[in-house]
Amino acid sequence: DVRAINPPPPIRYQGTFNVGGNRTQGNTNTQAVNASTRWSVRSDRHRMLAEGKYNYGEVGRTVTVRNTMATLKYDFFFTRKIFGNAEGLLEKDTFQTLTLRTTLGAGLGYQFVDTKRTTVSAVAGLAYVGEDYTNAPQTTTAAGRWSLRVEFALIPDRVKFFHKHEG
Repeated sequence: DVRAINPPPPIRYQGTFNVGGNRTQGNTNTQAVNASTRWSVRSDRHRMLAEGKYNYGEVGRTVTVRNTMATLKYDFFFTRKIFGNAEGLLEKDTFQTLTLRTTLGAGLGYQFVDTKRTTVSAVAGLAYVGEDYTNAPQTTTAAGRWSLRVEFALIPDRVKFFHKHEG
């Protein structure tokens, strides 16, 4: 029996690294820097995603933005469309006085579309959220969680439309 003609490689890798910034001088002096990275590894039954972001900004000599985020996700595909999901998220935001927010979650997901050009998936499940602020007691909470991910390559390997929603 023929199972495939020109099958895709058993493991696919994708990744991006972006750095941006600006600086203005005049009546108001501002500067900002942002960086982000996203890496994924995918096989028929497994998908791992690592992502990180950093933002920094100043107006005059006053820091107005400083935050970071890192996440690691793992999906195990039970079928071509249905997968189990586990993930961890770490966040820090100086101006929200957030020292560390830790979110650990697990759930069930559905892969609506997964082609080289288009990806659409959704996940729903449960999570643990721990928050540590500099001006408040540490809190821990159980929560429901959901996420939606949409990506579409407008110009393959050059320009991508994306939307990532998590709640």
